[in-house]
Amino acid sequence: YTQTLDTIVEVFLQPLRSANELLPKEQIQAIFSNVEMIREFNKDLLQVYSFLSLFFFFVCVCVCVCVCVYV
Repeated sequence: YTQTLDTIVEVFLQPLRSANELLPKEQIQAIFSNVEMIREFNKDLLQVYSFLSLFFFFVCVCVCVCVCVYV
């Protein structure tokens, strides 16, 4: 999902902003709205999810090791 948002911004939004004569700023804003804010939020969310999933993986490994040692 974040890669798709990157593509939207890099392939469509940024070139449209650079080509001033294609669309007025108001139309570009109406089409893309806050896609850059959504992209940044989702990148942050992905980082948190990645960290938490790694953390819980290690917790599960530790629990399994403790159970195996005491059984």
